[in-house]
Amino acid sequence: MNPASTIIAVILVFISYSAIPAISNLELLQIIFNGNSVWIPALITVFGSYMLYRKKENEKAERLRISILAELEQLSLIDELPARLTGLDEPPTKEKIPPDTVPPADAFPTIVYESNVSDLSRLDDEVVEQLVEFYSELLRHKATIRAIHQEADVDSIPMSDHKDLYDEAGNLKVTRRKLISDLRNIE
Repeated sequence: MNPASTIIAVILVFISYSAIPAISNLELLQIIFNGNSVWIPALITVFGSYMLYRKKENEKAERLRISILAELEQLSLIDELPARLTGLDEPPTKEKIPPDTVPPADAFPTIVYESNVSDLSRLDDEVVEQLVEFYSELLRHKATIRAIHQEADVDSIPMSDHKDLYDEAGNLKVTRRKLISDLRNIE
């Protein structure tokens, strides 16, 4: 059932059961489509308003999709991160990640996501789930990277944070590429 017929059906049911209980559906249709009726302009107004609302919502969703996609494309340093980390002599189990191994935290922009987190529901549920998982992981690792670069004493950062960054960098790369592909293919 398309939106127009849904609206008309709801209005007909509401009118027939509340305003005029003793009238048949045929008589109701005759009243509505009578040349002197105000119902036709009212129905057209309701339908037009609904269609305008849907158009605006679709435009907002499209702008959000394009913005998130642009931000994900700017996160290209994530693709280099696994190679930089595997270039270490040893995985970080006893030795921590040195600051020159990872780019600064500001090289991983998340402002579009953070500014629009309340509007993510405009996108497809599966994409939203992937976006939230990706950005949650990225923000957690971004905090670790910021700490690596800001700490004069790298030893104050828990070893588990170093190990998580090392282990999950490849996952960030794969998830980012999948999200870019998924967001490009949404119409």
